[in-house]
Amino acid sequence: MRDIRCIVFGAAFALIFILMTSPAPAAKRAEIAAVVNNDIITTMDVDTRLLLNAGGRPVPPAQRKAAEDSVLNELINESLKRQEAESLDIMVDDGEIQNAFTNVAQTNNMTADQFRGELRKAGIPAEAFYDKLRTDIAWSQVVRRKLRPKVAISENDIDAVFDTIERTEGEPQYRVAEIFLEADMLSDSAPVEKRMNELVDQMQRGARFSDVAKKYSEAPGASRGGDLGWMTLDQLDKDLQPVVLNMQPGQLSKPFKSAKGYHLLFMIDRKMPSGPKPAAAPAPAKPAVMGPQMVRLQQIFIPVEEGEPDALKNTKMVRAASLKNELSSCDAMSAKASEFTSPLTGDLGLVAVKDLPEAVGKEVGSLKVGEVSRPMMNKQGIFVLMVCERPAPQVIQPASPAAPTQAASADNRNNEGAREEIANTLGMQKLEALQDRYLQDLRSAAFIDRRI
Repeated sequence: MRDIRCIVFGAAFALIFILMTSPAPAAKRAEIAAVVNNDIITTMDVDTRLLLNAGGRPVPPAQRKAAEDSVLNELINESLKRQEAESLDIMVDDGEIQNAFTNVAQTNNMTADQFRGELRKAGIPAEAFYDKLRTDIAWSQVVRRKLRPKVAISENDIDAVFDTIERTEGEPQYRVAEIFLEADMLSDSAPVEKRMNELVDQMQRGARFSDVAKKYSEAPGASRGGDLGWMTLDQLDKDLQPVVLNMQPGQLSKPFKSAKGYHLLFMIDRKMPSGPKPAAAPAPAKPAVMGPQMVRLQQIFIPVEEGEPDALKNTKMVRAASLKNELSSCDAMSAKASEFTSPLTGDLGLVAVKDLPEAVGKEVGSLKVGEVSRPMMNKQGIFVLMVCERPAPQVIQPASPAAPTQAASADNRNNEGAREEIANTLGMQKLEALQDRYLQDLRSAAFIDRRI
């Protein structure tokens, strides 16, 4: 097994801020923006991070709501990271913070004192910057302790990449960047769609795709500006394939929705074969695998307003629970839906169980066709689900692994440097995926109350 030693943990030391001198914003009363378990995020925290992310520049009014939503999500994630580090007794001392701050200042060709002065001119408390550095360093230690031991790339993994390079030589290849915003299938996705359209508007006004992706994308590759690297068509996610086929280099796609959320693509470049691919022996057939379990769902949704009395919430929960005894077919569910006016009530269509929130997926997985679920809650209200169809999983071929580097070629199979490069890239990909899942699990287990 190869031990990958060149993986860099945390993004603290890669932060580069070009601070523009601007008048500090007028002081205003801080209100609660979100509660994360026992932590409170204030509106002042959100405003400060907006300034920090924008390098001291004011956010245009048309972009402010999208920016606030993104920043609040960022602060919620950081709060969860801090809490996880504390639960593991991970502490970051002041000396580490000062060293990190000095490194960032030097990256911007300033001394630490000069950088503090620029932050002050922009209305950004230096303590807010220190807090972010502290979180980034603590999280890097969480990753090193909990996830890093799980990242080991075998020689077979590396050989599989070379096999893919040989097999796809001469096929069209695409270098695509992606922005992804998660949208819960069981909740109203209109705000997410609106936020994605606001990001498109930013780029139409001149913002670079990579900069927007780094700030707002919720995909694991956001830190790379959304760049997915060079891939053949079958190596791309199936939701992206039909869009990529019709794009030219330099083109921005329209936002589109999948079962997981909203996507926006930018075609960085593509390579088309210049002639017919030389004949080669057919690759060994891959074993067929079963596709994801799909279900067709109907939903009845009962909204719960913020601040509603507990007695009213309990009444709504009892009403939702009573549906289990009233409904025994999808036709009955459709008829009953007319009594519930929420736009989230209705047919959800065919969805993959794996794409549902974990708790919902477990509930749906245990239901028979025509059976009503127990009442469940999300931040918008109470809902019950019914499985109306459970088709047999399709037999599919597994997608080929993505070739992580275009520099590699079949001739380099025995080159130790090329193999190490592939190993490091595969390690980074695996580590990013592990971090993303770890944070998702922390969010799923947390109490999060967003108030703005």
